[in-house]
Amino acid sequence: SLLGLAERMELLSQNSVRINGNKDSISQGLETAAKDIRSILKKPEEIPYNVNEISSIREKLNLFIESLLKQPLQLDEVYISPVQTKFPGMEATLWNRVWGGVQNFGYSFNSRDSITKLDNHKLNIWVQRGRDYVDQLQQLADESFTTETGIEVKVNLLANPELLLMSNAADVQPDIALGLTQDLPVDLAIRGSLQDLSGFDGFDKLYDQFSPGSWLPLYYDGGYYGTPETQSFQVLFYREDILNRLGIKVPETWDEVYDILPTLQQNYMNFYINPLQFSQYFYQNGVEFYEPDGLKTALDNPDAFQSFKQWTDLFNTYAIEKEVPSFYQHFRDGTMPIGISDYNMYVQLSAAAPELNDRWKIA
Repeated sequence: SLLGLAERMELLSQNSVRINGNKDSISQGLETAAKDIRSILKKPEEIPYNVNEISSIREKLNLFIESLLKQPLQLDEVYISPVQTKFPGMEATLWNRVWGGVQNFGYSFNSRDSITKLDNHKLNIWVQRGRDYVDQLQQLADESFTTETGIEVKVNLLANPELLLMSNAADVQPDIALGLTQDLPVDLAIRGSLQDLSGFDGFDKLYDQFSPGSWLPLYYDGGYYGTPETQSFQVLFYREDILNRLGIKVPETWDEVYDILPTLQQNYMNFYINPLQFSQYFYQNGVEFYEPDGLKTALDNPDAFQSFKQWTDLFNTYAIEKEVPSFYQHFRDGTMPIGISDYNMYVQLSAAAPELNDRWKIA
């Protein structure tokens, strides 16, 4: 029952405080979630209208579980001594704390993250992503790449891609830049500020690791001036538990999708398709977007019209939702137990939805 859940969360919060010695974000979060449930229970007849709030509480609990399972143990020193021997002082003295504060204050003025200060003895990498991504990449490089190759790496945050053009004028250029849009390599190659990768040994082996089409935006004047950084593809996600309950088989064709839609919609569920993803309808019908010479569109033939109609009929005739804020959340809630999304969804579900383990699959 919800009341029993609230009581268990209050007990968990108290145990967390007792074990850790003080309150933290998890103990406070458990306490707040228990209060929210008790507030909902004051008007039981309105519980159906608070489904989103209950779902939010469940999501918080999953995050707490994930955080507790992955909580690291950090050791500064390990002492081995005879029984009844006095250990050295485990707490910093007043002088140690003051001196440590002075050192940290001085260290805060160190411009170690300035992209203008390149280290000629290290591989300088600029990354146009979040700070957490940059820190993680630096850690991985130090732990794996440098230990294996002996090459030291310095990773810096690139706040704006325009800095690459300006840095070229200032003669301050990184060795590698990551996280850029696919139109930039050609812009920089035209200005002569990039190296043609096809001239390096092993490029043919690297080329085969990616789909040929992903290299197209990086090609200019007979050379390749960048590598694809990320690739994804569409797969079918489905909740095995819900489909089994409804007696639905996993569809393998569009006709089979049309067949399962009535059953889903009669149970207040639906199939998910990203309305902005349309290329598959054309390619599955053997339609190319351009004529072989590339001078005009090839979308004015009957097969292209049929592909376009197949795409729009899914929303106009078969009542698939045109706007879905989050397929991930609907998938977790069970309101959209099946749908097509990119492979990133697999990572998201695996990491952030542990309660669905062994209840979903891809096809």
